[in-house]
Formats: sequence, structure tokens, C-alpha cells
Amino acid sequence: MFFQTISTPGLSLNTYLIGSTITKCCAVIDPSRQIAPYLAAAQNAGLKITHIIETHVHADFVSGALELKQELEGHPVIYCSGMGGEEWIPNYADKIVHDGDCIQLDFLRLQALHTPGHSPEHLSWICYDEKRNSDIPWFIFTGDFLLINGIGRPDLLGEEKNKHLTDQLYSSLFEKIQSLPDSLEIFPSHSSGSVCGQSYGGKNFSTLGYEKLCNPYFQIKPKEEWVEYLTQNFTPYPLHLQKIKQMNLKGPELLEDLTSLSSEGCVDEVDLEELFILDTRVPQKFADFHIKNALNIPMQDSFCQWCSWFVPTDKPLAIITDDHYRDAQITTQLRLVGFDQPLLFIALSARIKSHLKGEVLKMIMPSEAETSEASIIIDVRSKKEWADGHVAQAHHIELTEIETVLKKFSFDQPLIMVCRSGMRSSIAASFLQSKGFQNVSSLHGGMQSWQSANLVNEKL
Repeated sequence: MFFQTISTPGLSLNTYLIGSTITKCCAVIDPSRQIAPYLAAAQNAGLKITHIIETHVHADFVSGALELKQELEGHPVIYCSGMGGEEWIPNYADKIVHDGDCIQLDFLRLQALHTPGHSPEHLSWICYDEKRNSDIPWFIFTGDFLLINGIGRPDLLGEEKNKHLTDQLYSSLFEKIQSLPDSLEIFPSHSSGSVCGQSYGGKNFSTLGYEKLCNPYFQIKPKEEWVEYLTQNFTPYPLHLQKIKQMNLKGPELLEDLTSLSSEGCVDEVDLEELFILDTRVPQKFADFHIKNALNIPMQDSFCQWCSWFVPTDKPLAIITDDHYRDAQITTQLRLVGFDQPLLFIALSARIKSHLKGEVLKMIMPSEAETSEASIIIDVRSKKEWADGHVAQAHHIELTEIETVLKKFSFDQPLIMVCRSGMRSSIAASFLQSKGFQNVSSLHGGMQSWQSANLVNEKL
């Protein structure tokens, strides 16, 4: 048997390749658009990708099923669930799968199990190694249904469908998979960092028995009590996720049909007012010089996540970089999460800066922030980070809720944004600056520098 997990940076996505070394057939489960690693893995193992399997219609990344099939000249068969009805079957599905259906890869048997809750059509795939035992399953691909130390959230389709999906999730957990053996190994599609789940463990796989014992959402309790526990831990999610679901149902465009260009120094010929300006440089460089109305989202691990919160899909993007070295990487990250509009890359050389009217963003040192009685400090970290220690006089407004600042404070009030290291505070400050706030700044080095300066911390 061939088995390999391929993780996609920025998505917290685990894609699985499973196949027979005898027949040389291989299945890919839940692929993203970044298909090169799948092709390389199959080729290195001497296998041919014959099956593309999707556990459900994903919300946090664009499916790579079409991309992979086109690259392989149309040979693989795409399997999608039909358990949610016609509205939840992607247009590109070759085979519609129902509860109990099987896919045979020589001595490997993959059996579909309908596990709705995260989404109505969700399928998990149970794997039997018939060479070892045809009656006892070895492992299961749980998609976004059952995660390590968590479960897939049922609220991504809106309030109207939330209750029904929550009921289904409870049934899937405490009825549908309870009869499976505790020895069953669990391989979910997501690990820590995805917005599709509630909590995550430190590993990418587990066993059903261990999760029954230790997963807080897998503890049997009255339904009402379980639902209350589930919902109290919900975190906000970007509406962009609903757009990705619709893209995946319709069938995304192929990457070769999308537009990505380099300015090659001709920025004076570009009408920047017609584009959304996304500055991907580090906060200090953005603070020293940036184009008016630019949003600063540094190209780091959480780049995809924050773009999903703040970047529109209905305008071409001007991507600001230091040079063109990372253009391909940035393009890949944006396309992974459905930003398919035209991209124009502008590398801010000294010559190009001279053609532009730039702005600055003030960076405040901790000692200055501590003694500034007129300034309002806004901490944009998570609730847990805030509880662990924060500036005594600060207001807590998570970055995902930064728009509330527009209603709470006037545009001329001096505001200081604070996060852990300065990355999220730069996103927040640049967002507010683009909305017209005239005296907004970012705490240099964030709470890390505040604590290093031995300044006063308050805890909840």
C-alpha cells in the first residue's frame, strides 16, 4: 500500500494520497489547487492518479479537482457526494457517491459514510485493507467532520441552517460512528489554523478510541448541554468562505485562465484608484512608506486567513512587494482561497517610489505608548491572548471585528493598535488609515516588546 499526507502551507490542509503498489492506481483525497506536490508524490512512487475524491464542498479553499484532472489529461474520475441533494453536487463531479458506496483500489476498499453536520453532504471514507482483514476497518478520512481534539463547525451556512446542521453533527458523532472500532485511525482534512473547525490537537492523526476519551466535543452528554458547549466556543468567520463554497459548487476557473502581471516599472501608467492595493511587505517597511489606502497584510503563515477577512474579490488587486522574487508564491496563496481577479505586482524600488505619493504609518515604542495619556490603545489579539496579559488601559477589539472601531471612535482620535508581534496591529492600523482615521499608529514589536520593556501587564 502507498499512503502519503501532503500539507498545504497557509491552509492547514491535509491532502491524502492512497494507492496500490501492485495495480499502480492512486486516489487523491481533498486536493487544493496547489497540485504539483501530488503529481510529484505519485510519480516518485510510480503510481498513476486514477481517482480524485472530495469529502464535501469546501469553504476555506478552492478545490483542485478540476486543476488536477486537466493536468492529467482528463483521466482521473472525480467522486463527489450526492447526500446533500442536487444543490450540493459540484458541477464537475464525474461520479455521484452515496452512503455505503465503495471504491476499490486493488486490495484497498474505501467505503463512504455519510457524516453530515459540518455540511449537509459531508462524507467520511472508511478504508479496509482486505489483505489484512476485510471486516475490520483500518482508518478513516474524516474530512472536516471529526478533527483531532475538535469537530467541524456547523454554522458556516448561516443562522437559518445552523440548528439543522448542529442536530446532524450530534447524530454523526454519537450514532453514526459509535459502532466503529476504537482502533480506527483518524485522518482529518484540517489541522490547527483552519477556520472550519472547533479546536485542534497537536498532531495530524489520532484514533477513534482516543478521541472518544479526550476530544471535548466527543464526550457524551445531553444534547442541549452539548449544543451549548459547542456554540459558546464559536469564533467569527469571514463571509468570504461562503463565496468559496459557491466557487466550488460551480467549478472554479483553471489557473492558466487567470491573469497575473508584473508592472515592470510602468506604475505611472496604472490607475491605482481602480485597484485594491494590498501591501505584502513587513510592517516596518509599510510604516516607512506606502501607497495611499493600501492594506498591509504581510506575506507570512496567516496571509491566506487575513486576506479572506479583508480583501475583496470584485476588484483587481495591486500587490505591493519589495521585489518580484515572491510574486509566484503570493499568487499561489491568493488563488488557493479564491482571489481569482487580475493581479498586478508592483515592486517598490527607489525609482518607483519617486513616482508615487506615499504615506507613512507611525510606529509607537512601548515607553511612548505607556506615557501617552491622550491615546486610546486597542488590543486586536484573541480573547485568550488578551486574558493571558494586556495593557491595563487598553480596549479589546479582535482584528476580525476591527470595523466596530469605525462606530466607536472619531476619525481624529489618536489610536494605537496592539497585537503580539506587530503584524496584526499593522493590518488593523492600515485598515483604519484607509478608512480615514488621521492619527492611527501601531505598537512597535507588539506585546512582546511591551513585556520585554518590563511594563505593567494586567490579567483576567
